[in-house]
Amino acid sequence: MEKIEYTGKYLNAEVVKNCFKPKEITHVDKVLCGNGFTTAFLQLRPAKNYFNVLIMPNKGSVINKRLQNTNPRIKFFYGGSLDFIDSSTEVIVSTTDSFLKLIERLEDSVELMLLDEYHTLIQASSYRPLLKNYLTTMKLNFNDASIVTVTASPLLLSKIDIQLVPDKIEPITIKLNYNSTEVTAEIKQKIAEGENVVVFTQSKTIIVDLSKPQPNKKKKVQIANIKAKLIVGDALMKSLVNSVELDKSDKIYILSSAGFEGLDISLEDAHVYMLQDLNNINEHWLINNVYQAISRTRKGFKSCTYCRTDKLEKYIDIESVCKKVFTTKYNDGGLLQGAYLKKCGLNWNEVKIFKSILTINYDLFGQPIVCLNTDLYKLYKENLIWIEKGFDAPEYNRFLTDRNIIIDSSKIVQKKRKLAYT
Repeated sequence: MEKIEYTGKYLNAEVVKNCFKPKEITHVDKVLCGNGFTTAFLQLRPAKNYFNVLIMPNKGSVINKRLQNTNPRIKFFYGGSLDFIDSSTEVIVSTTDSFLKLIERLEDSVELMLLDEYHTLIQASSYRPLLKNYLTTMKLNFNDASIVTVTASPLLLSKIDIQLVPDKIEPITIKLNYNSTEVTAEIKQKIAEGENVVVFTQSKTIIVDLSKPQPNKKKKVQIANIKAKLIVGDALMKSLVNSVELDKSDKIYILSSAGFEGLDISLEDAHVYMLQDLNNINEHWLINNVYQAISRTRKGFKSCTYCRTDKLEKYIDIESVCKKVFTTKYNDGGLLQGAYLKKCGLNWNEVKIFKSILTINYDLFGQPIVCLNTDLYKLYKENLIWIEKGFDAPEYNRFLTDRNIIIDSSKIVQKKRKLAYT
């Protein structure tokens, strides 16, 4: 792995340019969130009759970039966008989905391509088949392009070619407290005291609980419902509509995974909380998601607390499952059929997991070739590590050290039953 050192808070265009290798794919770990990698990329000018492309993980990220850039040479594409490519266009900023619709229009005219927050693309491909093998699709269609994937929080088993090393990294302390009742009470107390508070949660129950009136012992009156800036996905928002009333606030943020990336929170001296229930399929976040979320407060924070509810049962051992039925590839559509997999010795839960990490390619004659998707296989393996060991996993030592993250586990109490984290 190559290491590129830099000074100052933000990356310059030269450092970013040096990450691109002619006609190759390069995976970059930028270590710090908010160090200006994409901003510097937008300053690079492509050769005549070529485009530079920035692909971002979600619509909000692209809109945020649009608000920061009014240069007519940069065009933005996402659901609902009215931009179009014309003679003045040099740079295209797009969501993953929208860019798939632009491939034919661009043909082989892309010089530099940047896939931002690449870990998000891999994680999303586990439940969005459209995104499977996305990087391979880009290379097949733009073979002469120099492609970089970048993230400040690479997945544990991901390949890294270049790491950007800043001259100074401020230490971050994350306090662990796995008593959700205690943490929720602390959040309410901070809000009552008028502190700046940022809460990351995917739980409707917790959001509703935070909005309940809370007794004030001194004045013996009820504190009004919480006022907060709510940034959540559409599904969670719909479930909350009839359950809670929230007014906007400049001091309190409540965010679901929809606010983990592509968002800047300008609060100073905020108390940041993240609550994760590993038994909820919508909360299968990893250490990289935790790091991305708590980095939204661009001015730092006064305290940061992580609370998780451990998974009650272990994940399926994916390596054992693969050994039962898989070598390298199969020219057999039966591999996608549950009955066939059952004959190989898998139970139905194992069948479901195994099929989720497969991908289908096609040979020159159009026949399907069922292959193991290595990205999703590695992602599943990391899920096992995170659920079993959490921050205590020795596999994460390098990740934490590189980012100067200190874990304070003084409030973790040994419980009677065996948990993922002890």
